[in-house]
Amino acid sequence: MYYYAANWVTRQQAQIAVDPDMTPGHGRATVFVSHAWSYPFETVCAVIESYSKELTKRANAKHHPGCAMVKGKGGRVAFKPYFWFDIFTVNQFRASSYSQDFWTTTFKEHVSDIGHTLLVLHPWDRPIPLTRAWCVWEMYCTLDMGAEMHIRQPVRDAAALERALAQNPDETLELVSATIDARRSTAWKDDDRVMYV
Repeated sequence: MYYYAANWVTRQQAQIAVDPDMTPGHGRATVFVSHAWSYPFETVCAVIESYSKELTKRANAKHHPGCAMVKGKGGRVAFKPYFWFDIFTVNQFRASSYSQDFWTTTFKEHVSDIGHTLLVLHPWDRPIPLTRAWCVWEMYCTLDMGAEMHIRQPVRDAAALERALAQNPDETLELVSATIDARRSTAWKDDDRVMYV
């Protein structure tokens, strides 16, 4: 199960791709990214980049969740996360034609195999993924399959949430938890919402 930076990259091209640190630029996914499609692309990428730095900073030979241990130039060992980011890894022109069985078995198994989900929550006071059927389904798959779920926000959202919690923790927690109701979640296709909620 290889995941590439984009659908149009062939396996041969990906196998010769290297990052600036001379480690492989491709690999088996180590982090599944759950996000709302309505987010600005730059927002999701900024969270992924920040989380990547967080993972690699904490990784060591004995403990490196969300990272693969790879060898770079001169056999130097490095720890790298490889992200399963749907807009690059799922053929968006064909995804709607995949059977319900694919999403309820194969997709779920992939989330389990990856074992590590990054849930991007934005904005802090009305996180969109908590209102989207697909995102709720991805969270369910993560938890049901025993994978780890890690929640991160854009830097500004995290700072705003921190300020709100410091000023009024009870009201802030009530505001955030009030947005969680899978029965009210929405989807592009109503069939998807019905299937997953």
